[in-house]
Amino acid sequence: MIKRVNLLTLNLMFKENLVEDYLNDRKINYRELETLSSFVEEIRKKYSKINIFNGYIYDYSIPQISKQFDILKVASDYIINIELKETSTEEKIKKQLKENSYYLNSTGRKIWTFTYVKSSNSIYEYTTEHDRLDLIADFDSFIEWLEEKQMSYLEEEDINEIFKPKQYLVSVFNDTEKFIRNKYFLNDLQQRFKKEFEKSDKLFNAIKGEAGTGKTLLLYDIAKDYKNKRESILIIHCAKLNIGHYKLKDYGWNITPIKNYQEYLTTEVNAIFIDEAQRLTEYQLQYIIKYARENKIKVYFSYDPEQYLHLDEKTSDIANKILGLNSEVINRVLTGKIRNNKEINLFIKKIFDSQHNHASNLHFRDFIEVISFDDIRTSNHYIEELIDSSKGEATVLSFTDDLITPRKYQRYNNVQSVLNAHEVIGQEFNHVVLTLGDYVQYDASGKLYATCSSYYDVVRMFYQLATRTKEKLTLIIINNKDLARRAVKVLNQ
Repeated sequence: MIKRVNLLTLNLMFKENLVEDYLNDRKINYRELETLSSFVEEIRKKYSKINIFNGYIYDYSIPQISKQFDILKVASDYIINIELKETSTEEKIKKQLKENSYYLNSTGRKIWTFTYVKSSNSIYEYTTEHDRLDLIADFDSFIEWLEEKQMSYLEEEDINEIFKPKQYLVSVFNDTEKFIRNKYFLNDLQQRFKKEFEKSDKLFNAIKGEAGTGKTLLLYDIAKDYKNKRESILIIHCAKLNIGHYKLKDYGWNITPIKNYQEYLTTEVNAIFIDEAQRLTEYQLQYIIKYARENKIKVYFSYDPEQYLHLDEKTSDIANKILGLNSEVINRVLTGKIRNNKEINLFIKKIFDSQHNHASNLHFRDFIEVISFDDIRTSNHYIEELIDSSKGEATVLSFTDDLITPRKYQRYNNVQSVLNAHEVIGQEFNHVVLTLGDYVQYDASGKLYATCSSYYDVVRMFYQLATRTKEKLTLIIINNKDLARRAVKVLNQ
């Protein structure tokens, strides 16, 4: 919830023990509010007007990525950010304000970032242009400057519009240039796990996470640190290489698809990074483990047991075999979606399970579009028009064809499709367009299953494709009333 407040009123509510009701929030950081109280009272000593306290947003988090700011004042052409610390060091203050500046600068507005420290009653300012943290010696001058920043504020519904998550969600493969130039930040959990891996003396290190939790970004960020130290690395991608991989190779990254991994294993390698490790075969896993042990090479696995496209990948149970390394492995689990938003994530779960009817206060229609047709030709015309009108934002994905035996689902694949289920592994897109035909139904327990024979698991391909979505999902249902009825029901929940 957006909490636009008068700071003087907020301080009064805090002192009167009414702050939970005022903010309509039961998870209050009372120590932070004590610091806020000190900040407000210091201003009151030197400034008597009330208007200086108007129009602040308190405790705002950017949707989807949960990047939090203590205090924001948002205008059409600038933003002021003030962080509140009971005590801190200049190193920690600079690190936080530098990160805040990164997120705020993406709005295209003039940015000022400050930290108030209660223990020293001091104000620090960070300037992005010079990458410098300065102590503001004169509190009076800061108050005078703040008083000048009076303006008409944006409407509440506009705030989330200027902090669109897609501005900050950097994909290694789809935003490769940003990744190379370090135009991204790891979230708190990713940073914590990274430090644990750095301190660990284990030979094997594993990152488990569902689609969208940021495991690939963490894996490649660790690999980048090795490269920056001029240590030799090998990245093994357990699928086809995509355009992002080839861009990284142009920058000197040593990357190979799994089919060629043995050619790249040399004793010169200091660390091996295996992405989509759940797709390894038993032989490949054991070969790499044996090689790493013999040559004392660190190995980092990134995996998601739910992302499989063939039954063999599931039955090989590579995830548990990695955990079976026991004392040789440190395993960490990333939670919380940082790529696809809550609405899309929950919508996918509800489509896969028609008995998943738990109520939510999410607005599915803001992020998901369901279109139903009774023939493929009309669907194809619609997709053509959608692509033309989307100005490059819509990406049509398709199920992987069986090259030996044509399958029923293949005739529903649209000619406008850019990538198939195997080619999108590890990638993500702002707006995904998918088609589903009459080859999927719900069983007696309400679970989605495929009614047609196939070499690849149709339902898992659907999951793979749908979870590539960052911002919007368009699901086109052809000649399948039961699925369309379920999708519309979910939209209306």
